[in-house]
Amino acid sequence: MPRLLAVCLAALLVASPVRGQEAAESEAEAAHLDAETARRARAEYEAGVEHYRSGRYRDSIHSFQVAASLTPSADLSFNIARAHEELARREGSPADWDAAIASYRRYLSDSVDPPDRSEVEAHIAELAELAEAARRSALARPSTGTLVVRVDREGAAVRIDGDERGTSPLAEPFELAPGRHRVSVVSEGYTPYEAEVSVEAGMRTSAVVELLPATGYRSQPGSPVFAWISFGLAGASLVGSAILGGVAASDQSAALSPFDPARLSEARGLAGWSDAALGAAIGFGVLGVVLFFAESASVGTTVTHGPSETSDAEAAEPSSEGAASEEASDDAVSGG
Repeated sequence: MPRLLAVCLAALLVASPVRGQEAAESEAEAAHLDAETARRARAEYEAGVEHYRSGRYRDSIHSFQVAASLTPSADLSFNIARAHEELARREGSPADWDAAIASYRRYLSDSVDPPDRSEVEAHIAELAELAEAARRSALARPSTGTLVVRVDREGAAVRIDGDERGTSPLAEPFELAPGRHRVSVVSEGYTPYEAEVSVEAGMRTSAVVELLPATGYRSQPGSPVFAWISFGLAGASLVGSAILGGVAASDQSAALSPFDPARLSEARGLAGWSDAALGAAIGFGVLGVVLFFAESASVGTTVTHGPSETSDAEAAEPSSEGAASEEASDDAVSGG
């Protein structure tokens, strides 16, 4: 049957398909088709032939199915069966074996006394055995993989694909579907960890997580030294102004009774110095306020690590970096 099928396939797929041409050339079968439908069906058929020759069997199946929906033909069912069979031989899927068998049976049921009926029926029996073997193999094949997560800190929350799975240390590994999975580990005082790991069916994968202490920053306020100096000068100027003002007032009173022009002039000079000292006190006071706010602002930051100084010392290592390593072994999964 394989050799005869190859000959049939050459007739169908290599040159212009004999079966397709016979159907197209039969005026009785093509009478109900308009020119546009026939053109589209032919284009899809030729695309299916090209996909088949290039090994793109799924695309080939799709094109043949579209052509069959436009111009139903037993020969297209045969072509679909051949594409499913080649796909099943390459990928070993029971579904493709079953699809090939169904398409071959449709070819026989839709054909009028096909000359290769006995050969196709024998081939269907062979494919049925291959489909059953593929199903047994699929059942025996592991459907999950094992993921072991190890964290260097106790009490860290472990999530897989966003779902909470417990806290470290974890007593049991996880049984997961094959594919990529996101592992997240969160612990207070440490930088959250996230990574993707690949899990394969029947394989054991280990993810080793080293948490980094979280880095924080604390501002260092400045010391308003010059502000306090300015406030001191303002206070001294104010005291000086008060003293000079008191002396000037006393001298002015004494100079008026009896009237003493020289002493009065001296009193007025002291009053001027008192006013100058008062102005200086006000100026130094304003300057002190400005300097106080300017110098009290943050002049630097202090870096802090982790939840405490003790944990900082424990976590400080020359090459401490968050990391996850994957280790796969050939051991088959056996219930964790």
